[in-house]
Amino acid sequence: MRVIDCLQTALAGRITVYEDVHLRFKAVVDLFSLSDAELKEAKTPVSHYPSNLDANVYPDQLVQFVKFAKIKDCCSPSSQAKLLWCNTEIEQAFSNVSVALRLFLCLMVTNCTGERSFSKLSVIKNKLRTILSNERLQQLTLLSAESEVMRDVAFESNIQNFADIKTRKRVIA
Repeated sequence: MRVIDCLQTALAGRITVYEDVHLRFKAVVDLFSLSDAELKEAKTPVSHYPSNLDANVYPDQLVQFVKFAKIKDCCSPSSQAKLLWCNTEIEQAFSNVSVALRLFLCLMVTNCTGERSFSKLSVIKNKLRTILSNERLQQLTLLSAESEVMRDVAFESNIQNFADIKTRKRVIA
């Protein structure tokens, strides 16, 4: 049960992070559902990334970009990013929106590490290992997830040290 509890805790934490990202980039994700006044007040990405976004310019660029994206029928953040990045003049006109979209779209890539550890669990816990204790299953999952570190460990010296400690020495008289 310990592994399942850890999984539930990790998923709950992940949901919280996704909700925070959605609130932070609500203006970028829900462009078409917000009014012009709401878009002008959408300064959440600016407060989190003040060195990347200009607080004075971002809201106005966002309002103008919504009108431009509606004309071009670009609804999703990825299609909006393609619209911006295909033409350098358009990207320069909406530079802050481009940066906000880039930040939003790159945040999801960082989730791959967590996904990888969950997929490792399904590889480790197979039909042949159904009677593993939770502690051993957790240890195997950690070893599998951190396999790059484990490749650098010198097992030969560890095995030799263990053998030296545990060997029974026979005294021949």
